[in-house]
Amino acid sequence: MPLLGVRAFAAGVAVGWIGRSAAGSTREALVKVIVEGHRAAHDLRRTVGEHAEWIEDLMAEGRIRYQESEPSAPAEDETEGDVSGGRAA
Repeated sequence: MPLLGVRAFAAGVAVGWIGRSAAGSTREALVKVIVEGHRAAHDLRRTVGEHAEWIEDLMAEGRIRYQESEPSAPAEDETEGDVSGGRAA
């Protein structure tokens, strides 16, 4: 009978050891998943920021090209003596 107590103790230690190592490895796996989630969110924010900056640059270039293609308004010194406001009579 004394061996039964030793076996029960050994079985309890083994089950506890296995349970603790399984719980510890599960925690480590969850922490790794969380770290990767944070990394992905950071990369996504950076990528969205880069694309937003690219779109702003594209819009600014389009606005400049549009303004350059429009006929320019007459300069102020060309219309000083003209009462028609620069329009042909």
